[in-house]
Parts: sequence; structure tokens; C-alpha cells
Amino acid sequence: AKPLLADATPESFVFFEGFQGETHAFVRTGHSAYGGKNVSAAPHSVAGGPEGDKMLTLFEGAAEAQHPLKYGMVAMFDKALDLSEGDEPLVLQYEHRPQNGMVCDGGYAKVLLADPDAGNIPMVTSASVSQANSGVDISKPEYYGVMFGPDKCGMTNKVHFIMRHKSPKTGKWSEHHLKSPPPVAEGTNTALYTLVLRPADNTFEVRVNGEVKRQGSILEELEPPINPPKEIDDPTDSKPADWVDDAKIKDPEASKPDDWDEDAPPTIPDEEAVKPAAWLDDEEPMVPDPTQTVPEEWDEEEDGEWQAPFVPNPKCEAAPGCGKWIRPTKKNPAYKGKWVAPLIDNPAYKGEWKPRRIENPAYFLDEHPARKLVLSGLMFEVMINTGGIAFDNVLVSQDEASSSAFTAATWAIENADQTAAAKEERLRIAREARLKLLEEGGLWNTAQYYFGELSEFVESHLVLSVVVASLVIVASTVYCFTLPTEPDLAMPEGEYDEYEEDGPTGTAHVGGRAAGRQVQAAGVGDSDADDDEEEEEAAVEDEAEAEDEAEDEAEGTGVRARAGARKDEAEETAE
Repeated sequence: AKPLLADATPESFVFFEGFQGETHAFVRTGHSAYGGKNVSAAPHSVAGGPEGDKMLTLFEGAAEAQHPLKYGMVAMFDKALDLSEGDEPLVLQYEHRPQNGMVCDGGYAKVLLADPDAGNIPMVTSASVSQANSGVDISKPEYYGVMFGPDKCGMTNKVHFIMRHKSPKTGKWSEHHLKSPPPVAEGTNTALYTLVLRPADNTFEVRVNGEVKRQGSILEELEPPINPPKEIDDPTDSKPADWVDDAKIKDPEASKPDDWDEDAPPTIPDEEAVKPAAWLDDEEPMVPDPTQTVPEEWDEEEDGEWQAPFVPNPKCEAAPGCGKWIRPTKKNPAYKGKWVAPLIDNPAYKGEWKPRRIENPAYFLDEHPARKLVLSGLMFEVMINTGGIAFDNVLVSQDEASSSAFTAATWAIENADQTAAAKEERLRIAREARLKLLEEGGLWNTAQYYFGELSEFVESHLVLSVVVASLVIVASTVYCFTLPTEPDLAMPEGEYDEYEEDGPTGTAHVGGRAAGRQVQAAGVGDSDADDDEEEEEAAVEDEAEAEDEAEDEAEGTGVRARAGARKDEAEETAE
């Protein structure tokens, strides 16, 4: 649980308020500019916070929920904080919890100046602030040196960081805003806002919930720049009367072509269009609703003649159209519009006129502007529209390390508890919704239930799920790469060449087939019995083929001999 730190303020803290006692350091301003009244007289526990912990709550109750309320709360330091002494940073940090989330609300802090425009405005003290209806108006910018904190309403959504600086040249104060402020923390959990300003090197950090959101140099990231430019435009300079700053002019030698018709309309009737044969000329697109009747309370003398409301004509739904057919239009190919002369380069053009530059009489160079700040107290300016805002553990320090250690012992623990509780509540609601689907039954509802259960398991055991998924992927990959390969049944190298050379009836073909069968048998089988059987069958086939070829050759020799005898016989007869 979060420790109670009412009497445990680190010595390095310039100011600290943990709101654990019956009283606290902050005083509500009595000025009429701040109308918020519902401020807890004493800090108290907030629902959802650590057990026993107290926070300062502004506006807790529904009586004024419809009215925007503005609060001003001020606490003074025991002694002024002079940032010119030493190289220590300024750390401003506080916890901020909007009970309904940030919708149109603000809760930013202002670090008060010890000597704000002496003689011009009253000094801020606890007594001057709390005077009813006559307290100082600390909403004026003259009172603060640094402003920091969340502000959200409408298009505004940012964590302010504003620094005020007094010109050594003119003696006037000016505001300098962070160029790109980060958005506020969302949700209803306690948010932590931290500003670290380092006068020694002009750097700063804006942290939200311990995470650095913006950082840089106050000399570069604030606008307008703290140090004004060396030169400015001469306010007395003006553009000469004969200065020509038009880069282009209309071509004076251009003229409108004779065939240019400016009166041609952009569209013309489409003469090729034909009215559809099924077009209903005698039917109106809208007709009175036949299902409507005159209301009983209708009085024609007072209300006039009753007319039924019109509805689309149902006869027109299946037809291409109803009512009078109007020929559609198309783009006019002859349309050119109004003729305008083309533009050409202006021979008299002198370029864009700029006023001459002069030395800036207000120029100065402040290499360490934050060192000029002397601070005396802290103010919270709060605007509430949508619910209460609670504050806790407000600190101003010059020690980053002790501030970080304090955060780890307080907010970090509370945030982890709140995050876990919010997650459990979200899972509980999702679980109830899934059980309802399971009770309703049906294949799709059942699938949704089990898919939701799986998703919740993966979310709750993310590391285990990733490990299991990785092991499955690795095992599948290893299995795929270790599968046995199919035997190579291709014809041995050289056999195919002999086959092509001798032809399908040559001896090489017979030998090749036999060799192929031997290779196939050797590659496929591990059984000796099967191999012997296949070899015997192959030998029988080879012998049969050899006998057939011998018979064919013998038969061919006999036929050739008989043909030669007949030829000799014919020659003798002819003689």
C-alpha cells in the first residue's frame, strides 16, 4: 500500500504537501474570480485510492454539477527559492485525479514570483489570499513565473509549460509557451505531472506518468523566443508608390480567337437520348398515402382541408420513371467559357517588397533566463465542469534523485494497483458478457465464448503464450526440414543418349530399360525377395524381345531372297 507521508517530507524538498493531516498548507482565495465552494475542509480518502490515503478534493457532489466552477488554492514556501543560487534544477510535481476523467477541466499549477512587478500589484501572502471578497486576484499573469499542468476543453488538450521572463532592457515581463505541448493523461486513474527545469544548461523535461513527453532547451522550444532577434523590420519604412510586385501580367498583345464563342452553354440537350418504352407518363412520382385517414381531432373550419402525406408511387418502383419525361443533357463540345488573356512575365517586376532591417532596440541576450526567477509559493488554478478533481503529494524540489525515489515509493505503487484493478474490472465485465453468450447457446455464441477465453488467457499469460508459440514454430520448422526425400527415378546419365541414337528398337533401348529397372529396384526396395522377382521378370521380357527381333530379321531375309528369284525369272522370260 502507498505509505502515508505526513511527517516524512524529504529534506531536499523546498515544499511538500501530502494532505494526510487534518489541515494542509493550501488556502482558498476569497477573490470573486473564484466561485468554487465545495472544497473539503480536511483531506479525506477517495474511492479507488490506497487504503488510508487522503487527497484534497475540489467539488465533490452533484448539486452544482451543471455549473463550471473555478478554484484558486495558494500555499507559500517557508522561504523564497532563488534559482540564481547554484546549479540545482527546479522540480515541480503533483498527482492529479479527475473523478470523471478530463472532459472540459483544468488543474494547472503556477509557481508564484517573490517580487512580481513591485509597486504595481499587491504581494501574495496567505492572509491576503484568503480575505473574503477582497483577496488578491491571483489569476493575473503578473503573479507567476512558471505555469505547468493539464488543461482540456474543446479543441484544447495540452499540458501547459509557460515561463515568464523579465526583459533586462525594458523591464517588462513576457510569457513564453511550449511550442508543442503534450496531451493530458486520459482516464480516471491518478495521473502524475512532473516538470524539471535546469537553469544551468537551460534544459527542461515535461513528464506525464513518469514518461518524458517533451524535452529540449527553453531558448529553442518556447515561443516567442525568450531572447528577441537582433534585427527587426523598420516600422517607419513603407513600400514606394511605384514599386511593382506583380510577377505576372496579362499579355497585352493577346486577343480572343474569332471562333471563340463565350455564349455557348456548358451543357446541351442530348438529342440521341430516347424515352424508355415503359416510361409511365400519366403517373406522378409522389402520390397521397392511401393508408392515412383524417385524424379525429381535425377541424376543417379551423385547420383547413386535410391532405394525406405524400409517399413514393408504388407503380413507379418497377418502371424506369414516372411523370413528364425530360431529355437529359450532356457536355457541350463547343463550350469554352469566358476568354481570358494568358499571363506573361511582368517586365517591370521588382520582386517582393520587404521593409529594411534595423537593429532591435529591445534586443538582449540572456544566456540563463531561468536563473532570474525568485519564487515564493505555489498556486493551483482549477476549472471544473464534469466532476471533482483531487490533488495529492504536491512537491517542489531541487533534487531530481530524491524526487524520483519519492515517486517510486508513492505514485508508482498506487498506479500499479489502479491499473491492475481497472484491468480486473474490464476482464470481469467481458467475462460476464461471454457467459451470457454461452447461456444463449448457438454455434456462433459458443465460438465467441471460447475465443474470448483464449484471448483472456493470452493477455494474462503473455510471456508463456509467446514461449509456447515460439516452440511450436521452431518444432514445425525442424520437422519440415527433416522429412525423407523421394528417390531419384530418372534414367541414368548416358542411357538416354544411347536411346536417342539407336532408336526405340535398338539394343541400347533394351539394355537401357533393363538398366533402368535395375536402378529403380535398387533405389526403391530394401527387400531381396522383391528384387530377385523383378530381375527374373525383366530377364524373361528381354529374352522374348530378342527372339521376336530374330524372327523378324529371318523373315525379312527370306522375303528378300524370294523377291530376287522372281526378278531373275522375269528377266529370262523377257529374253
